[in-house]
Amino acid sequence: MSDKLLSRFLRYVQIDTQSDETSKTFPSTSGQLVLLEMLKQELSELGAADVQMTRHGYVMASIPANTRKARVPTVAFLAHVDTAPDCSGKNVKPIVHRKYDGRVIKFPDKPGLTLDPATSPELRTAMGKDIVTASGTTLLGSDDKSGVAVIMTLVERLLRETRVSTAKQQGSNSETVTKHQRSNRFAMLSQHWCETIRSRWLLLKRETPPARLPVGL
Repeated sequence: MSDKLLSRFLRYVQIDTQSDETSKTFPSTSGQLVLLEMLKQELSELGAADVQMTRHGYVMASIPANTRKARVPTVAFLAHVDTAPDCSGKNVKPIVHRKYDGRVIKFPDKPGLTLDPATSPELRTAMGKDIVTASGTTLLGSDDKSGVAVIMTLVERLLRETRVSTAKQQGSNSETVTKHQRSNRFAMLSQHWCETIRSRWLLLKRETPPARLPVGL
């Protein structure tokens, strides 16, 4: 995992974007707007085009294609900033476990809580890699701030390196509260291919989905 990707992720998870099932607003909580405004600003600073945030709290931007070829497909990448309402997203303290050695992972703020490869065998696939957890009393927010961090890092890379297709990014809210998905976010994007970047790609597996897409990376 690159240092920039990890740095972004650690910064994003410390912003409380826990969703609220009882809310009647878009997004469902004000904390989501804090992160969305931050992402909007970062996209502008990176040099993305068409940066905007809709009244429903969807941040969108484009990276124009740099080829003269006709009929080049547009690829869209999506991720959501809100986190589950079931567990607190306030005062998240991310912990980076460097070069995981296969031992039981303990949480300093909740001593009785552990991550044990005996009961979570997927941990064995992360041997020798870095794992990020919360401290034990909050969720981490990897779903889906890891996806957000991947997309933002991808934007930075695409703007600096050769690309072929047009790429569109969207940071959405209220994915975890389905009744708030009243606006059709896909209708706002004119894409031929859409990829939602989810949390499993960043932590444990350490893969970056865009590398497997035919978008001229």
